[in-house]
Amino acid sequence: MSYFEWLQNRKSEHWDVDEVDAGLRQRLVAAYQRMLSTAEELGTDWRTSCIALALSNLEKIYQDRGLFP
Repeated sequence: MSYFEWLQNRKSEHWDVDEVDAGLRQRLVAAYQRMLSTAEELGTDWRTSCIALALSNLEKIYQDRGLFP
């Protein structure tokens, strides 16, 4: 919720409760689907799948920003 509040403040917008709920639900469902897909792909439990996703996201960010050679 704090993320959505931050976005509203950055854009000087006001969202009603239904919009915030829909946005949050969409992000949670997408994250769950990515986690479940990764767990099936790697043959791991959900916790390990989440860690693998987090590390994969960090790798992409580091590559995009050129932080490591």
